[in-house]
Amino acid sequence: MLFQKNIATILSALFIALSMAHSQAFAAAGMRVDDAEAKSRGDCELESWLATTGKSHEIMLMPSCGVGAATELSVGYERLVPRRDSNSNSLIFQSKTQLSSEDQPLQFALSIGSVLDLTRRDNDPRISDVFINLPITFELQPHTELRLNAGLLRDRAEQNTLGTGGVALVQSLNPNIDVFAEAFRIDDSGRGWQAGFILPDIGNSMKLDLSILNSRPDDRRRFSLLLAVSFSSENLF
Repeated sequence: MLFQKNIATILSALFIALSMAHSQAFAAAGMRVDDAEAKSRGDCELESWLATTGKSHEIMLMPSCGVGAATELSVGYERLVPRRDSNSNSLIFQSKTQLSSEDQPLQFALSIGSVLDLTRRDNDPRISDVFINLPITFELQPHTELRLNAGLLRDRAEQNTLGTGGVALVQSLNPNIDVFAEAFRIDDSGRGWQAGFILPDIGNSMKLDLSILNSRPDDRRRFSLLLAVSFSSENLF
């Protein structure tokens, strides 16, 4: 009966997430779907990832720290090197507050943020996007985690508001390796997905993700190889 309930929950979450439009890539490490956990005060992490098709690249560097009151702050640098268009560079500012107790199987958080376009064209707004996101984490079983994201993004250049959404399933195989799969909407023209594995504890402070990513709705055959590395430290302040 528990298994059937879990399957029903996953199927419902997939339906909800794939009905959404547009998903931001500001989740922890290389995953597009964020979790509901905020870092404790003084705990910091430096996340970085590279996604490449061989001809186009996405590079991200994002430090984040817990500042107290179940809140963490992040500042990220993103560089996109597409195959045809000119390069783009952005700064991402994000705040995430955990709204539920850590010992509960169902956890909620609230994220808000903005994107500062460093390579804007004439008449484009310097702050290109503002967004709000509700990450939800549900512990289906002791080693199985379901993540849901739902929110809104305001595209100030196009002057429109988009719904955001995604769903991810994370399975811990043992203390040294996790596997995950996630689906999300990039925009109104198509969906994206990602699947891979995580080495969560390398030398007590390093985490590594390796995955296959398709986030280009205009070319379903174009896949990216994504490598994410993060370093964490506790009680820095």
